[in-house]
Amino acid sequence: MTSTTATREIIRIPGVSHGQTPIPIAVKVGNLLTSSGIEPVNGDTGKIERDPEDQAKWTFANMMTILEQAGGTLDNIGLLTVYLQDMQYYPYFERQWLAHFPDAKNRPACRVMVVADPPVLYVQVQIIAVL
Repeated sequence: MTSTTATREIIRIPGVSHGQTPIPIAVKVGNLLTSSGIEPVNGDTGKIERDPEDQAKWTFANMMTILEQAGGTLDNIGLLTVYLQDMQYYPYFERQWLAHFPDAKNRPACRVMVVADPPVLYVQVQIIAVL
């Protein structure tokens, strides 16, 4: 059996973290970029936004920052998984989805899931991208 060693590069967003949880926001291994849950943390305040519209905006802004820091763009995303606290928050996600991926013929695969916990996160995403 042949073994190869790839180096993990941790991607960070200034002012944004998973709090005390020791989990990176995103990791790049070779040309593969994977993220943890990208939360609606306002990078200026370090706090989770409370308004669903603002949560969707900050979630996508943080996703863009991750991509940029890893050397990628929206075109590199193969799968975007969306976690909504309740389906009532879908329109907030959809506005950002359509703003970031306006071309129906050039969008990543997408999976929407309802996850009730934690109750303060209305909209978050996770990505898999090939750079």
